[in-house]
Amino acid sequence: MKSNLKIFWILIMAYAVSMAYQFYRSQVYQYPAYDTFATTEIVGYAILFGWSSLSLVHKRWTLWSIVALCSFQLGLGFTYYIPVIFRVRHDTFWDFAELIVFVFLIALAGYFALAQLSRYTIKSSLENAKG
Repeated sequence: MKSNLKIFWILIMAYAVSMAYQFYRSQVYQYPAYDTFATTEIVGYAILFGWSSLSLVHKRWTLWSIVALCSFQLGLGFTYYIPVIFRVRHDTFWDFAELIVFVFLIALAGYFALAQLSRYTIKSSLENAKG
């Protein structure tokens, strides 16, 4: 339970930091093509917060979905967000800080989800070996 709760709070922190930063960028509105905070962002963050709550369910498939989510976000970030969007608006320290914190928290949540999955695998292997 502790590990699932840890994954949940790490993801909540990552999305809260991202949402606060996106709201900040929408108020500064320096790059109108990228700096918005509208209904689509609110719905997107609601989905991500909801998906994070799946980590509280003690099922293997929920942890796999968290691993998939974290992997997708890291892959999308390194192949699209950093080369395209981040390069346009890397004006301040806060741009770098938000990126580093978000990537670290998402990677950490993915790591903890994989560690929890390996504990489930070892536990089920031991139970199968006992008979």
